[in-house]
Amino acid sequence: MVGYRNTSARLDAHRNDFRRCYARALVQQSTAEGVVGIRVVIAATGKVLHAFAYQNDTGVRELGCCAETVARSYLFPAQAGDSYSFMYAVRFDPNGA
Repeated sequence: MVGYRNTSARLDAHRNDFRRCYARALVQQSTAEGVVGIRVVIAATGKVLHAFAYQNDTGVRELGCCAETVARSYLFPAQAGDSYSFMYAVRFDPNGA
């Protein structure tokens, strides 16, 4: 199994993709900040089957939608066995933390 650490590292490596979503959100609402939590279901082939923003306290709905699209675009390493689900939280704030 790929496991939590490898899946999280894969998403961490593409953090700039999420930051681009945030840059667009700031145009809509300059004070937007908070957390978007994403639940990702990954097939044994490594393809993302579903990505759903289960949390979005940023005040910008489109930021959650964009984060879902970003997560769906990734391909994870294939693994033996069934699909698995993973939850990942992205913190957005204007200071880049």
